[in-house]
Amino acid sequence: MRALRICIVISLLFNLASFAQESDTSKPYYPGVNTYFPLVPGSYWVWQDSFYNEDAYQTALEMTNGEGATAIQKDSVISLKAVETGYSANIKSRLSYKEGQKLKPVYYTYFITKDKLVKKGSITIASIFPRVGDIIINPPDTCIFTHYIEQESTCIVAEVKRDYRKLFKKGVGKIGYANLDFSRSTSNLIEYRIGNGPIIKKHWLMEAPEKK
Repeated sequence: MRALRICIVISLLFNLASFAQESDTSKPYYPGVNTYFPLVPGSYWVWQDSFYNEDAYQTALEMTNGEGATAIQKDSVISLKAVETGYSANIKSRLSYKEGQKLKPVYYTYFITKDKLVKKGSITIASIFPRVGDIIINPPDTCIFTHYIEQESTCIVAEVKRDYRKLFKKGVGKIGYANLDFSRSTSNLIEYRIGNGPIIKKHWLMEAPEKK
């Protein structure tokens, strides 16, 4: 009985300490896994292009002289460290093509501020917990989070034009992108890992926007 009381007291103290830590606004907000931008070490995402039809694919292939058409992009969070204003997430982005062409990796940094914003340099990209009406900026693109999809309540669609949209899922990040200005129809997430979690291979499907 005494051991049970000790366990209860320890549990209460642990919960109070956790609450105090979460309530301490002087500390940077840790960009955990349960956000729309889970920028934690070990996370990575792989997207692959798809096309409207065979003609669109052949056009894209001809534009690159047969060197590449179906882009495969992998973004990885290689490190995350605390800085004075929040956290600094270093990203490695590698672009290759299913047809064989490979490009050198590109490195860049995201900053997650104490007020839960994601910034790239001086530009605020978005909140890690965006709400309907919030803006997401990824130059030269600017989108507005318009609504939650009822069938998957953790998803947000962001679009600024009829022919442009992105799809996000809480705890995963960006899962789809579509733009009629290009010959490809969509770029869909095909593999990802969040933090030290399992590797998930799933081809998210995203309908291409209709041409108006």
